[in-house]
Amino acid sequence: KLANQSIISSSLIINAHFAFPTLEEQMQVVDFLDTQLKKYDALVEKAISSIELMKERKTALISAAVTGKIDVRDWDAQGVQG
Repeated sequence: KLANQSIISSSLIINAHFAFPTLEEQMQVVDFLDTQLKKYDALVEKAISSIELMKERKTALISAAVTGKIDVRDWDAQGVQG
């Protein structure tokens, strides 16, 4: 149910005047957004790479501990969250 809304005719919309930024301003906005998007994409890629590297290191550490390549008998888990 619509409350207190007038009906807008298509002729009113067709004859309406809308203000748009100049083409130059629009291109500046596009350039700005492209730059920001590239920065964001680079950060996402860096985060994904870091996560993959941490997974590889975790796997290597577990493997080394299980196969006895590193001695974990005296390891202290103090301060480790998990």
